[in-house]
Amino acid sequence: MGIREAPAVKFCGCVVLILALLFAVVTVPLSFKSLEQGKQGLEFKWSTQSVSTNPITKTGIRFVGLGNQILEYPSTYQNVWFVADTRGLDQHAKLEEDMLKPVIRGPVRARSKDGLEMLIAVSFQYQLLSNAIVPLNEILGYETYKPEFVRFARAAIVEACSAFPAELYFTNRTPIIDHMRE
Repeated sequence: MGIREAPAVKFCGCVVLILALLFAVVTVPLSFKSLEQGKQGLEFKWSTQSVSTNPITKTGIRFVGLGNQILEYPSTYQNVWFVADTRGLDQHAKLEEDMLKPVIRGPVRARSKDGLEMLIAVSFQYQLLSNAIVPLNEILGYETYKPEFVRFARAAIVEACSAFPAELYFTNRTPIIDHMRE
């Protein structure tokens, strides 16, 4: 009787085969991730704790490997409001997905060139370009880019307001708007 014919070896071989099959049945489905419409992403590799430098722009299901994930960013236009009155914005704030929720904050307190205090209500939209999400992720990280955008926007609005006298805010807003767009 050879070693291959021993009942213990056959039993151990069956157990190993069943465990390998069970492992494959569990891990293969966990290795696939989906990217929904209106999103783009970066692949995060669990084993190396690194983020890929190639953005994922095609939606659908893709194989990323066990433990890896896709860091999702919106590819659609996102809204930011600095307003005192939020009536009419409630429907936007009820979105379930945090990534797509608009940013709604109070008006920006700024000073004109002549030193007069103003409360500025403004809204704008931004879109994350696929070639910009890699450096964005490197600089600000995955979770913190929205609060930083709000901070940058407030600073830009305050800076733009301080470049013009108060009279222009009532007579000709075009140069102020053009300066804010820069």
